[in-house]
Amino acid sequence: MKVQLLIAFFIICFGNSKGQAKLDKDSLVTQICLVFRNDQAIEPDSLKVLRILGGQLGPYLQRISQDSAVTLINFFYLRLQRECSVFREMVLRLEGLPPGKRNWIDVDIEPESQISKTDYNDFFNLKHLKYIEPTGDTVIVNITDSTWEDIFLDGTFSKLSLAKLNQSEFSITFIESNNLLRKYFSKPGDKYRYKILKRETKYYSMFVHAIGTDFKQLFKLYY
Repeated sequence: MKVQLLIAFFIICFGNSKGQAKLDKDSLVTQICLVFRNDQAIEPDSLKVLRILGGQLGPYLQRISQDSAVTLINFFYLRLQRECSVFREMVLRLEGLPPGKRNWIDVDIEPESQISKTDYNDFFNLKHLKYIEPTGDTVIVNITDSTWEDIFLDGTFSKLSLAKLNQSEFSITFIESNNLLRKYFSKPGDKYRYKILKRETKYYSMFVHAIGTDFKQLFKLYY
């Protein structure tokens, strides 16, 4: 399901009134995730997403302008993919990405690293890397010993600080982004722990954990 369709559906259903709505976004993200986890209804993923998000966000959408509603829906649709594995899996199914064809793979167990100290040092000497988004788009990564910058196909960017942890791991902390997806997926201060698992001929096998969540994935970082 494209987020644009979700936005259109909710705006049609809940109107376009103006007003103020007090909202603790972080608490509501947690609440919505619990609803998705506990919901046992047997129905298509698309209907479940519309039903649950509509039920949870409807009271707020009725009291804000259309522009604010678009921002709110974008935020929850993207933030939930970071914070809620059940919701993330639904989105992947709705986008037609079977497990065997995904560039990012959800895992429960963290693999051991097989790299040496030399491999670790060489990693940071590369400066320019790239990875493939779940959508298939290529993202350029510029790294130093203390910074990480994503450059997207449309010219937008994300900036993060970087801290080395040991001879196989480092963490990055989100600072800012002008990319529509990333500025809602992450917020300032969000941390991601990376582990370099193995150096292959053209890429590094990587593990990433969004600290404080159950978001754990494997992906390839090309050089």
